[in-house]
Amino acid sequence: MTSNSFLGLHFGVWAAASLIIAVVYYFVWPRPVNNINSRPMGRHIILRYFHSLVWVLMAGSFVLRLAFSDQAGETLGDVTAMLAFAIYMVFLVTATLDKRASS
Repeated sequence: MTSNSFLGLHFGVWAAASLIIAVVYYFVWPRPVNNINSRPMGRHIILRYFHSLVWVLMAGSFVLRLAFSDQAGETLGDVTAMLAFAIYMVFLVTATLDKRASS
């Protein structure tokens, strides 16, 4: 039997918090120092949307763990969280490269 909590908080609380962070980051995102048209479109999309996507995937991970209380839910939640981590790494690398390019 799996627990429906992480660090003592219910998965639903974590899912709600993750969605709040995703919404906040979607609407309040760092604006580029230079003109946005100077960025390649792919880099702009990554920097604009991937961080919010990471938090949506984390929320999905917690919801999957709640929806399927067996091993399948844990596995699906883990895979979703690992996908979120991979997307976050793409975001971080792109942000670092973008900062170097604008310097």
